[in-house]
Amino acid sequence: MAPVKKRNCDLCYSNVKVKALEHVALNTRHEALRDLVMRARSQPDLADLTAAICSLWRFVANVSNWRVLCRMDQEFIVVDSQAQQVTIAYDYQLSDLEKLLWSSRIPRHLKRKNKCDELIQLEELLHETQVEDVAMLPLDPSGRGLQFYLIIASGPFGFSRLDLKFIQDVGMLLASEMSDRLITQKLMNTLQQNAREDSLTRLANRRYFEEVFDVSWRNATRNNEPLSLLMIDVDHFKIYNDTFGHVAGDACLRAVADAIRSAIRRPLDFCARMGGEEFGVLLPNTREDGAIAMANRIIAAVDALTIPHMVSGFSSMVSVSIGSATCVPKRHENSLCLVEAADEALYEAKSKGRHQVRVAQFKECETKTSATGSDGGSQSPIGEAPEY
Repeated sequence: MAPVKKRNCDLCYSNVKVKALEHVALNTRHEALRDLVMRARSQPDLADLTAAICSLWRFVANVSNWRVLCRMDQEFIVVDSQAQQVTIAYDYQLSDLEKLLWSSRIPRHLKRKNKCDELIQLEELLHETQVEDVAMLPLDPSGRGLQFYLIIASGPFGFSRLDLKFIQDVGMLLASEMSDRLITQKLMNTLQQNAREDSLTRLANRRYFEEVFDVSWRNATRNNEPLSLLMIDVDHFKIYNDTFGHVAGDACLRAVADAIRSAIRRPLDFCARMGGEEFGVLLPNTREDGAIAMANRIIAAVDALTIPHMVSGFSSMVSVSIGSATCVPKRHENSLCLVEAADEALYEAKSKGRHQVRVAQFKECETKTSATGSDGGSQSPIGEAPEY
């Protein structure tokens, strides 16, 4: 009986030793997690936060690659870690496998010894050639409105029970901190958009237009390129507003704004609502005949709306008048001279019968206006016109 008793003692000692080692390992993980919590709260940048978590997972829990899927409103965001290189992609389209995993929301642990097609698909998703284990965990911090799903691959030794517990704890921390940063980022983007966008027409507002105009002026000065500006006014808009009411007036301005937006084709061309019924279009690297072509395109786009408008008892449609100015900026010139020239050309277009383009000619910020109808304009040797 003595040998049996000795074996029992050895087994008890072994169990105690294993529990002691697990206790030490668990304490080590908790210390690492507490340290990560402190670092996470001091990391304002989401990329820095995920990089810190990436290093900790690799060091403590035998993690190779991982991916977090996040849904905020109707948009998916993916945080992807490959060989400790973290990338963040917005407006992400889920793969078929990710759609299945996302809809299940069930924690799972797949091991290499239980070979299955799904494990091979997950290896491809995580850019791994071979992993021992893959764990999939939903991470949903309560009360934050965002949903998360973690797909994480082990290194060569697989995941133990303690590894999975630690991964879940760190994953919940990651989800919580990501929620804070994404919500803050969304709020900042909304505030920035509201500061730059006209709420009625969804075009840029005057303040943002002035910022872009200043940058475009400096670029044109540095590159010795032509810069064109169109100032646009809706003809007899006050009469329209008084006749049909403010609701109809707002609808008219939105329709005109959409027509102006649709006429613009190049990425750097920029349009804004300057205030009331006045709009501005900035055309970098565009000479005078290119600006006239754009103005005619805008007039045609507004005419195509065929919005009825009664003027002095005669039936007509809503139309616009446009003032155009072009120059190659010089270093000693003030950018306001281009705006003033376009305004003067617009004033002449309105005083000469409206529904037309008038062009301001430049000579070192001294302006004179010449008439052009909506069918053409005077020629200028400045630069080359874009193909409108």
